[in-house]
Amino acid sequence: MTHTRPQSRTYRALKFARRPRGPFVRAVYAALGWGVAFVMTGRAPLAGEMRRRLLSDGDLILPLRRIAFYARRGWMNLPFVPRDAIFDFTQGLPSDALQSLKTMVVASQDHVVLTARALSEAPHDAEKRADFVSSANRLLNEIKLPPAHSNGRNGAAKRALDQGDSAVTLRDLAQAVPTDEVPWFVLSGTLLGLVRENRFLPHDDDIDIGLLTDGIDVPSVLERFSKLENFAVYKMDSQLPYPGSGLSEPRPMVLKLVHRTGVRVELFLNYQVSDTEVVVGTSVHHWINSPFELAPYELAGVPVLGPKDADRHLTENYGAWQTPVTDFNCTTSTPNVRLVRHPLSIVAFLRRLAAEAKAEDLGANKLAEELVQAGILRALNGQPDRFELVPELFAL
Repeated sequence: MTHTRPQSRTYRALKFARRPRGPFVRAVYAALGWGVAFVMTGRAPLAGEMRRRLLSDGDLILPLRRIAFYARRGWMNLPFVPRDAIFDFTQGLPSDALQSLKTMVVASQDHVVLTARALSEAPHDAEKRADFVSSANRLLNEIKLPPAHSNGRNGAAKRALDQGDSAVTLRDLAQAVPTDEVPWFVLSGTLLGLVRENRFLPHDDDIDIGLLTDGIDVPSVLERFSKLENFAVYKMDSQLPYPGSGLSEPRPMVLKLVHRTGVRVELFLNYQVSDTEVVVGTSVHHWINSPFELAPYELAGVPVLGPKDADRHLTENYGAWQTPVTDFNCTTSTPNVRLVRHPLSIVAFLRRLAAEAKAEDLGANKLAEELVQAGILRALNGQPDRFELVPELFAL
C-alpha cells in the first residue's frame, strides 16, 4: 500500500527505540548506558543494571525512561527533563539496585514506590506491609486537594482523534489482521462513537479494540499484533499476581500500539472469569461486563465486529451512554470499574492523585472520592479533604 501521510514523530521514535540490534550495537549502547547512569547516580549497582539490560535487550524504552528519572532525581536534578509521574522506576531492578535507589530517593512519591515493590515481592511480610502503609500515608499527608469551587482545570487535555487518520488506522488494522482470522472487535469509546454517532468520537484520543480470550492462543496473537508493519508497540500492560488476585503469574491485559499516523490503538484482552462476568482492564483497573456475542458492524467504511447487544454493553460501561460526556475519565466515570488492589496499582493511583492535586486539577477530587468508595482510602480524623490508607487493605 502506498501511504501519503507522513509518519508521526511518536511512531518513528518507538520504531527506533524497539528495533532489533546486533551484539556490537548493544555493547556500544551498554557502555554508554553504564557511563550515563553512573555519572547521574554515582551508584555502581544502578549503572551495572543499565549495562546488563542494554546488553541483553536492545529495546531502549525502559532504559531511556530510567535515565530520565535519574536525571531528575539524581544529584544533577535537571528541571527541564519531562516529568514521568506514573513511571514505575523499580520495574525489573534486582535487589542490589533497589537497595541503591533507597539511598538516592527522598521524595515521598518515590519512596512509596520502593515500599510497594518490596511488599509486592514479600506480601506476607508484616514489616514491609507496615512500611508501605506508613510511606503511603506520608505521601497522602502532603496532598492538598483543590477546593471544589475553585477555577482549577478538570482533567488533562487530550489530543482529539482525527477522523481521517483514524479511518486509515482502522483500515490498516483490518487488512493486517482480518477478523475472520482473529476475531477482534471494537469496544469502549470506539463502540460508543460507532453506535451513537456513526463515527469516531471527536473528543476521544484512541481507538479501542478487544479480543475474547476463550479458545485463543494469547501469546501468539499478541506477537502478531506486536509485529504489524504500520504499528509500533508503546506498552504491554499486565495485571501482577498478589494474594487474593487468583493469579500465579502476570496476566496480559492491554497491548498499546501507535499507528504510523500517530493514532493510538489499545487492544484489550477480555477474560470470561465466570458464567456472568467478563473482565477487561489494565494493570490498575478492571471493568466488569456481562458475557456477550459478537455481530458485524461498519465504521468509517471498514467492516468490524462489536458486541451484538451494544445497548447493554454500553450501559454497563457508561450508564446513560446516549448523552455525550466530553470530560469522561475511565477511573471515575465508569459504573462497572473495580480498582486493582495490588501495592503497585495503589501507588499508581496515589501518585496520580498527588500530580493532579499539585496541578490544581479538579480530577483529583473525583479520584479521591473513587478511592474512598473502593475502600482504599478513608477520611483522616473526619476531615473530608484529608485521607489515609485503609490499614486493613493488605491484611492477609
